[in-house]
Amino acid sequence: MNWGYGPLIFLFLAQNFFLFNAAAKEVQLLRSSDSSMRIQGLSLDEIYSTEDDTVKVRGTFLNADATLIEGKGSTPLPVDEKGGFSVSFKIDAKTSDQELIAIDGVGKIERETFTLKVVATKTAGSEMKPLAWRERLVLVPGLSFSSIQQSEEGVADYSSVALTAKGSVNYALDPPLWDAGFSFYLTALQLTRSRDVDVRYFGLNLRLGYIVPEAEEPWKVTIYGGWYYATMFVNPGLDSNGKPFRTFGFTNVSGPQIYPTIKYTLSTTDALSSYFKFSPVGSSLSLLSLSNREIAFGFAFTRVLEDGHTGSIVLDFSQLNLTFAGILSSVSTLSLGASYSL
Repeated sequence: MNWGYGPLIFLFLAQNFFLFNAAAKEVQLLRSSDSSMRIQGLSLDEIYSTEDDTVKVRGTFLNADATLIEGKGSTPLPVDEKGGFSVSFKIDAKTSDQELIAIDGVGKIERETFTLKVVATKTAGSEMKPLAWRERLVLVPGLSFSSIQQSEEGVADYSSVALTAKGSVNYALDPPLWDAGFSFYLTALQLTRSRDVDVRYFGLNLRLGYIVPEAEEPWKVTIYGGWYYATMFVNPGLDSNGKPFRTFGFTNVSGPQIYPTIKYTLSTTDALSSYFKFSPVGSSLSLLSLSNREIAFGFAFTRVLEDGHTGSIVLDFSQLNLTFAGILSSVSTLSLGASYSL
């Protein structure tokens, strides 16, 4: 594999970010995006202090005619003249659902449930430290049905429907601002093909992501950069005279990549996300150009399951245009699949 120096540079930067950036927020607060599930006039602004298993949340409540109560208590929360208040919650798990209740002067009751998610822990007598490496690591295997169309100068067009194995490893490098990981895909089984040629595609992505802090819940915006590698494995088969068909395709192309992702949280369990990717590729750094590139985009629906893991349904499209060994080649792929986090 000729990947160039891109992966080494990527891993060096990722390692040094980890060494020289301290951990950030200890807990994230997730609210429902459905306005009917929220208390009117209530905003939860920040988590400003934590001690042991206690999380303190600061917010504003702009309804002078109503009383605000923490779900497990009975005493009204003190609210200042500007609507400011603070409330403490006890949490003893990685995620914890909490409730606030508002009662107005005529007895009307509004309830809101939100989630506190631990992203870093703190031990007694020490500074806040990151979670153990295993708690930061998420493994996501997946499988998809892929419709593949390939055209190339000098040979007949090739098409296939295949099962594609996919997987990713995500690591919370410096939550909540930085994460890193890699993903891969591999044609596992061809279900149909336009001619007697066995073709398999393999790709690998290395990435480092910056989570934009200005994007507030229910939105999450991440800008990823990294390195992309792709190759083909072709068994050309034999023609009617018993001679091998001319092989086609490309091998060992790579290049930098950048793609933004957007996530919209629908509720404490459901979310929608989308991404766009651009990667100029070539068989060496000298061949990198905007005409040799892969463009891809996709959409996903994700749900937190009863076992605490997440399942996703994913729709992807990619288009690779490449001049390899002086021959223009194009590969289009449309995939529909599912994944499950471990």
